[in-house]
Amino acid sequence: MEKEGKYEVDRKVTLKLIKRVLSRIQGVYSVKKDLWRKGIRMRELEGGLGISLALVVEEGVPIPEMVEEVQKKISEELERSLGISITKVDIRIEGMKFLE
Repeated sequence: MEKEGKYEVDRKVTLKLIKRVLSRIQGVYSVKKDLWRKGIRMRELEGGLGISLALVVEEGVPIPEMVEEVQKKISEELERSLGISITKVDIRIEGMKFLE
């Protein structure tokens, strides 16, 4: 006999997973926080979770390829670890860290 039930994942857990993925991607310098100290936004959409990120990237990184990698790896990690569907990962480049 199977019991039905559900589980919830705290927003903090999801944020930590996203930050861990970002820390492993070459070219991502940091998450840019806005006035409300949020650089990662999540919202429930039809069919899954939508994520919006504001990033600061390192100088010299090919941005289109890095953005594609961020989108792919965040989606894969959250789907694998948490079992939630990711419908989209929007990324806005808010700044660039220049090498001195």
